[in-house]
Amino acid sequence: MYLVSKFFTSHSIPVPSLPLNQTNCKTKTGADAQFKRVRQKRGDQYRVVGTNLCLQKLGRRGTKIALKPCKKNNSWQLFTGFRGDGESFDIRVRKQKGRCLTNHHHPKKDEVVYAESCYKAHKTKTGYWTEY
Repeated sequence: MYLVSKFFTSHSIPVPSLPLNQTNCKTKTGADAQFKRVRQKRGDQYRVVGTNLCLQKLGRRGTKIALKPCKKNNSWQLFTGFRGDGESFDIRVRKQKGRCLTNHHHPKKDEVVYAESCYKAHKTKTGYWTEY
């Protein structure tokens, strides 16, 4: 997932019940999903362009992130940490500030994006995102 002109890009569009996977975002295909940042009062939602699907942390326990119908009052769909200044940034679950969106390795094809502890994500340097 990379930020492209204020849009996140992921190269496989999962159905709402499946995890969010990523591939090499430097090449675009017809299967790309772009995520637009929608500012809310208490954080940002990330909506798939052209749909009503948003990133959502699935509950208090666990690390799963999925696409669910957007609801601006759903605190599990709110994230913080975006920086539009060209520097790397982390994306934190608003309701659990100690959880950052990450993947198991540095961006690699078919890696699942999930909400890991920010400490671990930063230690392995997989919890940082870049705007392109």
